[in-house]
Amino acid sequence: MKTLIPLSFLITSTLFLTSCDDYKSVNTFKNPSFETTRENKPTIAKNWFSSQHAGVTAYNFQVDNTVAHTGKSSFKVHQFRDQVYGMVRQHVRLPKPNNKTFVFTAMLKTKDIIAGDGWRLVVNCRAEDGYINKQYQSEPITGTKDWTKVELKGLIPEGTVKLEAGIMLQSLGTGWVDDVDLRFDPPAKKEEKNN
Repeated sequence: MKTLIPLSFLITSTLFLTSCDDYKSVNTFKNPSFETTRENKPTIAKNWFSSQHAGVTAYNFQVDNTVAHTGKSSFKVHQFRDQVYGMVRQHVRLPKPNNKTFVFTAMLKTKDIIAGDGWRLVVNCRAEDGYINKQYQSEPITGTKDWTKVELKGLIPEGTVKLEAGIMLQSLGTGWVDDVDLRFDPPAKKEEKNN
C-alpha cells in the first residue's frame, strides 16, 4: 500500500527549506582560529590581511603559537609607535538577498594597551565600488585583560555587497584575537498593525 504525503506538508517543507537557504547560519570566516598559515610564511594567517594607516611602520602583525584561546594559535597585533590604526581583516560577500543583519564575535586579549581607542572589532559595510555604506565598532578594550568575548551586531544597509570585518588596534600596546565568528541572520520581524 502506498503512503500519500499531503500536498500542504510538501509546500510547507519547501517553503521552510527555501527560507533556510536564504540565510547563512554558519560561521562565514575562513581560518577563524588562525591555525592555518600561508605557504612558507609561518607568521602570516591564511585568508587574513593586515594593514595600517599610511606612514611610517608602527605595527607588527603575526600568528602567535605561544598564546591561544583554543587550538594552538591566535593572531597578535603590536603597536609600537603612534599611528591612526592597524587592522587584521577579512572580506566576506553577503548571502542574497542582502537585507540582513550580522553578528560578529571574537575572543580578545590585551597587554599594556594605553587608554584611548584600544583594541576592538570593526565592520565596514562595502558597496560594489568599495564605498563604505556604514561602519560599526565595538567598545574598545584597553589595559591588560585576559580572554574576553566581544560581540558586535548591526543592520546591513541596502547596496552593501560585502563586509570587511576585522579587529583594529588604535593605541600603543598588544592585542590578540582568536575564535572569530561572523554570521548572517534574518532581520527581526516587523510587528503587524491591527486595524
